[in-house]
Amino acid sequence: MILLDEGGRARRRAVGWRLEGAVADLAESAWVLDGARALGDTGAEKAALTSVGAGVEAPATWRVIPDAHPHVIVARYPDGRTRARVVGARSKWLDVDQAARRWTVGVRLHPWVLSVLFGDTADRCLDRSVPLDTLIGRGWDRLRGDLLAADSPYVAAELVLEQLAAVTLVLPAPDWKARALVSLLGESPGRRLRDVTEHLGVAPRTLRQTAREWVGLPPKQIERVSRLQHALAMAMAPGRPTGSEVAAACGYADQPHFVRDCSDLLGEPPGSFLSRGAGSFKTGRATGR
Repeated sequence: MILLDEGGRARRRAVGWRLEGAVADLAESAWVLDGARALGDTGAEKAALTSVGAGVEAPATWRVIPDAHPHVIVARYPDGRTRARVVGARSKWLDVDQAARRWTVGVRLHPWVLSVLFGDTADRCLDRSVPLDTLIGRGWDRLRGDLLAADSPYVAAELVLEQLAAVTLVLPAPDWKARALVSLLGESPGRRLRDVTEHLGVAPRTLRQTAREWVGLPPKQIERVSRLQHALAMAMAPGRPTGSEVAAACGYADQPHFVRDCSDLLGEPPGSFLSRGAGSFKTGRATGR
């Protein structure tokens, strides 16, 4: 989730928006990080997008959080190169060199979309990215050239979203078990995988196979990632939640459990990660809107 990446720093320099209409069946949201200038500074951009911050210098690397959602990422570099890649679900943190890019566009797909959109199992892209060309299908051929010619990240974002909307009506329906698994675990950070399995009436083995094929992560890892995202969002929210309050609200056994899980999934304890965004879950709210 872009607003949680780098300890919430993206809240001060990303332009993000929720998606509606046909494209919302495949993707949840889109965002732009523009390193060339302050974001959203023209009337047209402000009318089209909801700005959540702008104009803050990027660090040399950007630590992104684990996520069950795949992404389409388009990056433009100072030498004019444009890379378009599909990034699968991430089981752990990843450091990305954002400072080397002129701008970046991300489209956050729904967790079950890779298998529907590209006709392959989602675990093929787990913890890795592949060029969009390798997964591209009919109807996407023109997109490659259009992205190379895009003169701004907003144009690139619209191109990707238009293509997603265009293919929505011809795609098969996703597996209902995959949708239900991610939705139920995402609704409540305290919900246990055992309860979800019983609620769906699906054997654990079947659910594991479904998650591998459609999400890329095993069910237990989806549970951990969803819980961590809830915990980080709470720690960045207005107010002064303590580590124990975050742990209790998000389904951890205790604060040490929260710290251990965060350290494993993010490579550092929560206080250290949140300090990247100039905030602390112990001493006050994280910087951001």
